[in-house]
Amino acid sequence: MELSTAECCKLVEALTLLSQGRWSDFEDRLWVAFGDDWGRLLDMLVRHRHVALRGRWRDEPTLTEAGQELLERLRARPRAAAG
Repeated sequence: MELSTAECCKLVEALTLLSQGRWSDFEDRLWVAFGDDWGRLLDMLVRHRHVALRGRWRDEPTLTEAGQELLERLRARPRAAAG
C-alpha cells in the first residue's frame, strides 16, 4: 500500500496515539484519515508485525518494537508536501 506524504503524517498521528496506549483513539484516527481502507491498513500493520492485537478478543491493537521503529522512520520523513 503506497501512502502519500499527507497520509504518512496521518499514520504518524495514529501510531503516536497507539504508542501512548490510546488504542481506541488510534482506530478512530485511522478511520477518519483513511475511511473504509482503515481496516486494510490495520491488517497490513498487523501482518508486518508493526501492531499486535491483544485483549480477550484480540481487538486491542498494541504497538510492537517494529512498530515503534516504523513510527520513528515515518517521523523522519520530510513533511513539506503534507499540506
